[in-house]
Amino acid sequence: VQDLRRLEQFLSRDSSHSNNAEPFTSRICLTNILTKSNNHHSPLLDVRIGEEGLHQFLGSQKLEEHYYPSSLAFQITSLSDDAVTVVNNKGSQQAMITRLESLGPSVLLNPTDTFAVVAGMGLTPLFVETPTG
Repeated sequence: VQDLRRLEQFLSRDSSHSNNAEPFTSRICLTNILTKSNNHHSPLLDVRIGEEGLHQFLGSQKLEEHYYPSSLAFQITSLSDDAVTVVNNKGSQQAMITRLESLGPSVLLNPTDTFAVVAGMGLTPLFVETPTG
């Protein structure tokens, strides 16, 4: 319920944000799950997200300063006629940190675009003013 309240507050602040609810949602395409299992013709019988697999992103800042529900990491298990497929979703914030690590130090040569994406995800360093809007 807390996440729904935050989404409602976010959307009611400014109607121009109504199409930008990405920080409050996570989407997984079931077609991608079937593709990963290498069987496009087998019907998908069940999809489950286990509560024990939900993990919240933990950073160095207070939770309220950077928490987005889409930062939740979770594991999806799907069942088809001939396979069980497990898909791990790192969460948007952890996925971005992993991507930055893989790009290496060269990402710091022109950090303007990267900083905008990172700040939009709520991953701002302590004591840094970020533009709003």
